[in-house]
Amino acid sequence: MTDDQLAELLSWTGERMGDVRMRYRGEVMVSRALRNPIIRGCPICLRGDSKDERPPLRKMVMQGSWLCRGVNVCVEHNHMLVPL
Repeated sequence: MTDDQLAELLSWTGERMGDVRMRYRGEVMVSRALRNPIIRGCPICLRGDSKDERPPLRKMVMQGSWLCRGVNVCVEHNHMLVPL
């Protein structure tokens, strides 16, 4: 993995910046705004990820927008996020 690829991956993951702050996609945010013990997702996105794949979990991925507590709807499908 190149340095640029690693930096891109970390930008979607969030990097700690002290006790309660994180850098996420170039923005500094309060970590509680991003990290939530309840993992949510869009069933339509996940169903599409796993279509025609065996085993189905092989291609399912989390979307960065699902991490934000204030986001309750999938930006692509306008479907409510559900606990996974």
